[in-house]
Amino acid sequence: MNKPSSKTQQSQEKELALARQKIEKLEREAQIEAALERVRSKAMSMHNSDDISDATAIVFRELERLGIVTLRCGVGILDETKHMDVWTATASADEDDIRIIGRVDMTIHPMLEGAFDAWKTQQSFYTRDLVGKDVKNYFAALDAAPDYPNIVPDKIPKRQSLATFSFREGLLFFFSDDPITEEAIRIFKRFASVFALTYRRYLDLKQAEERAHEAQIEAALERVRARAMAMHTSDELTRVAEVVFEQFTRLEIPSLRRIVITVIDQDEETFSIWASSTGDQPGVHGFTVPMLENDKIREFSER
Repeated sequence: MNKPSSKTQQSQEKELALARQKIEKLEREAQIEAALERVRSKAMSMHNSDDISDATAIVFRELERLGIVTLRCGVGILDETKHMDVWTATASADEDDIRIIGRVDMTIHPMLEGAFDAWKTQQSFYTRDLVGKDVKNYFAALDAAPDYPNIVPDKIPKRQSLATFSFREGLLFFFSDDPITEEAIRIFKRFASVFALTYRRYLDLKQAEERAHEAQIEAALERVRARAMAMHTSDELTRVAEVVFEQFTRLEIPSLRRIVITVIDQDEETFSIWASSTGDQPGVHGFTVPMLENDKIREFSER
């Protein structure tokens, strides 16, 4: 039997290598698409605006699974005032978390100015390397920012590289020791697009919650109006005060402990007071007290 020639063997090996590369490329693409789908799925399963933390954390969790190594990463939400709210990814032993850590002025350093300009013109990708004194100047600028926490490391690195990826409301960003690779650029661009879906879902839910809350407030006001219009005697004002207290309680206003309604009778020189209370005698209790000969109280009553 004739053995394959050296050229034929080399050709076969080359074809096998190309086939393996194609398979690896397809497998990598499948990994990326599966990661993106998990992000999309999480975004669409959000039920209220509080879910934004989990939906954002999964972005960085999936990037990590794909082998994208960063020193720190996060999301910046920008506005026309050249300020950015920074959401950063943090991790604990049990869970990932996304939280707003501060607001930074994008004019305090040329690198941040470049990132803002890239977002403003909706460039899909922006990068800048900082070396030597530039790194020190950048951290010094952040350290001096009044609305941003101190993140200056104990040992200033000699080099850091920033990469940002724009979407309509802001950008994804990450810092690394080395310039970003071409593959990481392609992956981050796709994740920025999918994160935009997550953030817009969050905005939609937040607006829906605000509309629902406004409807609750209007309904509460209507109950108070109805009870007030149903009064036949002044003695029933206690019941109106009770309804006011009930509506405030239903609205779950934070830190609400007591509600006090005061009516001043200038002719009789009295204060009529209705105050809500808890404890042994919950409810609303009313009483009338004389207007004392006190300059402060009289000044208050004349306002």
